Amino acid sequence: MKMTEFLSFYNFMKSNNFNRLFNQYNNDISSVQYEVPVNISAAYVKKGDSVLDWSCGNGHFSFFLGYKQAQVTGSSFYNAIPESLSSEQFFSLRLVDEKETVALPFDDTSFDSVFSIGTLEHVHETGGDQVLSLKEIRRVLRSHGHFLCFHLPYKYSWVENVGRIIPARIRKKMPVGHPHSKRFNKKDVRSLLEQSGFSLIDFGVYNFLPRNFTYALPQFLKNNRQFIALFNASDTLLSFILPFFCSQSYFVARKTT
Repeated sequence: MKMTEFLSFYNFMKSNNFNRLFNQYNNDISSVQYEVPVNISAAYVKKGDSVLDWSCGNGHFSFFLGYKQAQVTGSSFYNAIPESLSSEQFFSLRLVDEKETVALPFDDTSFDSVFSIGTLEHVHETGGDQVLSLKEIRRVLRSHGHFLCFHLPYKYSWVENVGRIIPARIRKKMPVGHPHSKRFNKKDVRSLLEQSGFSLIDFGVYNFLPRNFTYALPQFLKNNRQFIALFNASDTLLSFILPFFCSQSYFVARKTT
């Protein structure tokens, strides 16, 4: 098997027990949902880059950016960063006032790149706006800086559409999460970027099969190599032959002058 950026990073995490710090890397099935974000992002991060992990949560993606030797700032409404990450020299956390739904507490042209891992699709839920947030991200990016957005719910996702049919009272009893109130396709993304001063460089879809539910699987299955290989191979095949129904999308955009 070719050693991709993700495999190299994940093997590093496991060999040093860092995967225990982040529930996103709880098992070998759920962790692969970050294969595309890691592999794509690796091409846009250089040693010493100043990068922002927008709404960083527990810092799992900040950890990857630090692994790539970037200087990472995480922004968040709350502090859920494990001590072993907060003590790293490459990382700093900037807390954001929960009442501030758009503005970022950074000077103009502060960052080479900004990363969104499941953030952009939620900003309207706290009173924000996707276009206004993108304009604010453009402000803090340096000239020709990049905005990389991952885990953006795809408009035609079969998982999202099935989830909308299942009554809420039943969903609460199942490890499937909740459908997103906003979903996007390439046309939607291009429109958002045109309104906010970005040009689209790349767009794609990934993760045909849902992976978060695997947290609820029996431990013997989560660690079974044959089951893991079958699940990952099925996801790869289905994502290739039925990309229109994948769960998530990503895009890479460049700040225009």
